[in-house]
Amino acid sequence: MSKKQTERSVLSNTNSVAVLVYLHRAGGSSKVSYILESIKNYNSIKSAGSRLEEAYLITITEHTGRSGYFLYELTDLGRSVAQHLDAAERVIGGDPPECGKMPTNHGASSEQRDQVG
Repeated sequence: MSKKQTERSVLSNTNSVAVLVYLHRAGGSSKVSYILESIKNYNSIKSAGSRLEEAYLITITEHTGRSGYFLYELTDLGRSVAQHLDAAERVIGGDPPECGKMPTNHGASSEQRDQVG
């Protein structure tokens, strides 16, 4: 078995999915202090953030100064992953995403669809 097959996905680690979904729902970026209001454990957020950054799903920027803070931002890859995770969480929670965004013909032409019916 290769190293790639034995490694755990970053998404299987504690709070990785929660951070990604939070950032997606927050418009793509957030200060850690706001994420903390939802997840409630700074060390867990920090650990998840480090792993997500290593996987190129987020960037972490430290803003120094009088009221310094860390800003977590989704990368393009992170935005795509977070969008799918958010949709999955909504379906599981009984709040499915808009049906209009889901293709229903799966590439079939109108003639092919008529033949099936």
